[in-house]
Amino acid sequence: MAYDKYPYIKAYLDGPKSLDKIQRDVGKPEKGYEVHHIVEQTAAASEGYSREDIDTPDNLVRISTLKHWEITGCI
Repeated sequence: MAYDKYPYIKAYLDGPKSLDKIQRDVGKPEKGYEVHHIVEQTAAASEGYSREDIDTPDNLVRISTLKHWEITGCI
């Protein structure tokens, strides 16, 4: 059971990475990581940004799933 959680724990404990690195990693799915929008989607949409602008590669990063949950208030 704990073995299944290892990728999430490992990803959470990974050291800092450059913005360039986490943007490049968006296209490389890996257990323990999720894609995060730098500029929050709802706020951007309410300001009139198109879906294409919101999902541009410059606005996407791959981060730890657990950190993503912390940022978005899921935990």
